[in-house]
Amino acid sequence: QGDYPIKGLHNLLNALPYVIERYPETKIYVAGANLFLNKADSYAKCIKKMIVGNNLEKHIFFLGMLDAQRMCRYFLKSHITVMPSNIENSPNSIGEAMLVGTPVVASFVGGIPSIVQNEREGLLYQQGSVEMLSYSICKIFEDDLLANTLSANARKRAANLYDREKNMRQLLEIYNCI
Repeated sequence: QGDYPIKGLHNLLNALPYVIERYPETKIYVAGANLFLNKADSYAKCIKKMIVGNNLEKHIFFLGMLDAQRMCRYFLKSHITVMPSNIENSPNSIGEAMLVGTPVVASFVGGIPSIVQNEREGLLYQQGSVEMLSYSICKIFEDDLLANTLSANARKRAANLYDREKNMRQLLEIYNCI
């Protein structure tokens, strides 16, 4: 939904042809600011060229900004949420996907490993490794038991991480110690 995940989109576009080779019905939905509004943006030109050059026009859909309800609907009907960021702190979209139980594949950068434990709540890959990204996506596609296990573990972890009452108590404790 934000700007930084879209900056890692080229990683996913490089991995997508390998995924489509095995799973030709694969569709990618990208939420967030419209990358193509600024016609002079060199990154947007690069992304457009990658989409056309890899014949991905029928596989990738840019949704624009979504409200919470629409975002939740997309998470619920998605088989996987991919966070291909080059840099990231604590992405809300990963927490949101985990809360609804959508398995997560994310780059091992910034604060992501503090939210998702690899092979427990999701699959993490080395940022920039197209092979690891495509392998991780295909691994979830082909293994329903793995997808269900990641989903269940992620929901438990997210319920704990994003518990409002618990977080409020911890915040109040911090304020009271000052």
